[in-house]
Amino acid sequence: MSDADIKAIVAETRRRSADLPPLELSLGLVDPDAEGVGLLVRPWDRVEHLRATIRDALGTVWPSVPEPAQGFRPHVTVAYSGAPAPTEPIRARLAELRDQPPARVTIRQVPLIALRRENRSYRWTTVATVPLAE
Repeated sequence: MSDADIKAIVAETRRRSADLPPLELSLGLVDPDAEGVGLLVRPWDRVEHLRATIRDALGTVWPSVPEPAQGFRPHVTVAYSGAPAPTEPIRARLAELRDQPPARVTIRQVPLIALRRENRSYRWTTVATVPLAE
């Protein structure tokens, strides 16, 4: 990714996000699956709208956006699995957490990251931080 592309994407994302309000979200229930443990994010539509805004900004710079538009599932990952493991023992250990009320969060800014996968781990660098409207 060139520096010119990064600058253009950041500028366009800032322009398109300037009027978006902060996201008031809830995190939870605990949602373990074969790849890790996550927290469900609600309401999805606000996160999906922000994601679509960022994708549209990318689309003004690149002819195609690398990640598909469909299939996105808003979540917060709290643990990844480093190897295949049965999910039932994990689900059993986390069952009591499923009764906890969700955490409430307010997202006031969005980090734009360069994401890569190295040695079966995700690594990223924050390229810019885009504020949402107050």
